[in-house]
Amino acid sequence: MPDSVKIDAIYRNFPELNWLLEHEKSSYAVRIFDELKNYGGEIRAPEVDEVFQFGSTSIRCLNDYDLSLTMNCINNSSICFRIDVGGKSILILGDLGKEAGDRLTKLQRGETLDCDFVQMAHHGQQGVNREFYELVNPSVCLWPTPDWLWENNQGGKGPNTGPWKTLETRAWVKEMGISRHFVSKDGLVKLTF
Repeated sequence: MPDSVKIDAIYRNFPELNWLLEHEKSSYAVRIFDELKNYGGEIRAPEVDEVFQFGSTSIRCLNDYDLSLTMNCINNSSICFRIDVGGKSILILGDLGKEAGDRLTKLQRGETLDCDFVQMAHHGQQGVNREFYELVNPSVCLWPTPDWLWENNQGGKGPNTGPWKTLETRAWVKEMGISRHFVSKDGLVKLTF
C-alpha cells in the first residue's frame, strides 16, 4: 500500500556505504541505500542536539556516527534519541554497541541520559555496557526482543542454550533494582501508568 502513508521527509544519518562495507559486510546496508535512491522526498541527517517538537512531545537527537569506530560499525552508527512526553523520558538506543555507548556518555551530560525508560541496546544483548545503564538509571526497561533471545534459547533447546548475552544483561538490571520490563519484538505495545 505505497499510497496509504505520505512520508514528507526521511531523517537518517549513515556513514557512506563504501565505508560500511569496508568494515562490516551487510546485504541490508546495500538494500537500504538502494531503496533510498528511489525515494523522491527530502532526506537529511539530524544534527546532534537537534530537537523535533510534535505537540507536547519533544525528540532530541543525541549523537551521530564516528568513523573511528570501525568495530561493530553498523550497530555503533546507531543514532540515539531522548523522547520527553507526558512528564516521562525515554532513551532510544537502537543497536548501539559498547564503543559508541562510551562515546555517547562523553558527548552528552549525565542528566540528558538519565531517563525513566530505556530501550535496551541491540535487543538487550551485546549492546552498551552495564556502566552505561547505571548512568541512565531507568525505572523501566523496554526490550525489543523475541522470546527466544530473551531466554537465550537456541533452536528450541531451552533456556540458556544459545550464545547470546541477554541473560547477562538481565542480571545487570536485576542487580540495579529494575523490576519493570516490557519484552516485545513485534506489534504495538501500549504502556499505561
